Amino acid sequence: MLSLITIIVSWDATALSVALATITSQLQGTTFQSFWASIAFTLGVAVTQPIYASVSDVLGRKLPLYVSMVLFAVGSVIFATACNINVVVVGWLIQGLGGGGLDVLETIILTDITTLKERPRYQGVMSVSIASGVIGGPLVGGVFAAYVNWRWLGWINLPFVGSAALLSILFLRLRSIDMDFKTKVRRLDWMGFLLFTIGATAVALPLSWAGSLYPWGSWRTLVPLTIGCLVLAVFAFLERKAIEPMIPYRIFDNRTAIVSTIFSSVFQKSIAAVGDLPESLSILKDSSRAIDFIPELRTLDVSADLMDSVIDAYQKTFQMIWLVLACIAAVASLISFLVKDLTLEKEEVGRQAFQSS
Repeated sequence: MLSLITIIVSWDATALSVALATITSQLQGTTFQSFWASIAFTLGVAVTQPIYASVSDVLGRKLPLYVSMVLFAVGSVIFATACNINVVVVGWLIQGLGGGGLDVLETIILTDITTLKERPRYQGVMSVSIASGVIGGPLVGGVFAAYVNWRWLGWINLPFVGSAALLSILFLRLRSIDMDFKTKVRRLDWMGFLLFTIGATAVALPLSWAGSLYPWGSWRTLVPLTIGCLVLAVFAFLERKAIEPMIPYRIFDNRTAIVSTIFSSVFQKSIAAVGDLPESLSILKDSSRAIDFIPELRTLDVSADLMDSVIDAYQKTFQMIWLVLACIAAVASLISFLVKDLTLEKEEVGRQAFQSS
């Protein structure tokens, strides 16, 4: 069940970037509308993940899991039946609102049902599922857009979501929280949810369009960015007083949690670049967008499996593991800055493979 969830979320996160040009052309969308379509899913996922995590701590895992499944399925249907690009944006945004819950809850549920010793093995299985979705998304997205129909990118999600929902109903057994439902709802950090959603959205949007739609120095970039930072500052202050804070301050007392969060942020930034890579390669090189970044995705698959095995075997030598990963990341970043000419096929393939590792 958890593997199906990771496949569909990672699948959709990468499929649109390949099919977006075809969708925009067929629906006669503008560049501005295409921009919103390209960030709608990712924005929905990023904003809702901490909210789902907080809600699941208070209400339990199953209710937010089922809500996220319904949102993901509804968004898929809206996307598949869209008659214009604006409806595509709405569909992908609703999918993102559901995908954020699916993405974070599969990790939380895995933590609930496994011991610390068992977790690396199951995380290895989840890594294969994620890599399968990330690799398959661009390929299937390109094939559907070019040879079948891009609407099947929405319809194909329904069997996966339905199967995951059925399996969770039949086999997922989690300990319920012994508290009245109304009491649980009152304990939720509603003000924190609102402030975080506004602040995170106001920060993410100008960072997305700066340098493309509007210059970095434009008021359209600076004003929402400033407002977003101020709202997030208010959110951080009020979290100290919340009964069930969305982001409890106690997590920052753990040095391992802080370092893991920083590295996870860097990794997610690399994954987010996958959305822009196909379009960039198609502009700079006369080649297939879906095929061109297979080296990055395939190496991501192999390196994830390898590191899960290493962690499982050498749990007492984490400092050496972190050091090796940091060195690889630093060298990969340096290579990214040094690569100037994307017409050199071998250099580009090598850079992608090394960076994704």
